[in-house]
Amino acid sequence: MRYKILAVTLQQKHLIGLVFLLVSTFSWAQKNDDFDIAASGIYYPQVPKLHKVKAAVILLKYKFPEAWLEGAYHVPFLSFQSSMGLKNNFSAQMSLGTILVSNQLTAGFRWHKRLGQKFAFNAGYDIATVFGKIKQSGFDSRVGAVIHYPNLSVGYRYKDITFTLKGEVSVVGHVKVRVGESAISDEKNFYNGFSIGLYMEQRLWKNHVIIMGLTNKYAKFNYIAWPAFNRFNRYYNFPEIAFGFVL
Repeated sequence: MRYKILAVTLQQKHLIGLVFLLVSTFSWAQKNDDFDIAASGIYYPQVPKLHKVKAAVILLKYKFPEAWLEGAYHVPFLSFQSSMGLKNNFSAQMSLGTILVSNQLTAGFRWHKRLGQKFAFNAGYDIATVFGKIKQSGFDSRVGAVIHYPNLSVGYRYKDITFTLKGEVSVVGHVKVRVGESAISDEKNFYNGFSIGLYMEQRLWKNHVIIMGLTNKYAKFNYIAWPAFNRFNRYYNFPEIAFGFVL
């Protein structure tokens, strides 16, 4: 019996040693490959590689004011984002956000600057077109809008994790909401508010990156909730949670 126990103990030690060796080898491989979290994220303002395209799919969750929807509703929203490196430290950005009845297609540019080994920032400008339609249960409503988004991001890198603080201003060029053939809202050229968000991007394994973020938007018009027919006469807070992956 003593020899059996000794044999089992030796097997356990060998098994533990093998697991430790595999984990150490995997960790060493992770630390010694060519992965660069700063170049692999979608939010971190790293100077981009020329013509390299990055894409991400992100699930956003908004909380809208109770006064708009007569209750505290949390609305999920799907966003597809992409970027491509250009010359002279510029990059091109494009995104599509949708919940079917409300959609926003955005395009813009960023200028990037690296500050040492751990910090970077960019300044950019996006222009978006908003479109949506509800035609069911007696409703026949549509929305169309153009929104401008000047923005600034500052990022900090720590090993295989990055943190990015992004500030953005919203200026509505034109927004029109129609019910049937009648325009119930037709507004032009007004300051719509701002947003501040903090995003974390972290390596999972190989080149896979996870995105988590928390943003607060302070605005009059929110294109996702246009069916509430808000008259844009005051500002509201819109908390936003983001969770996604870089593809």
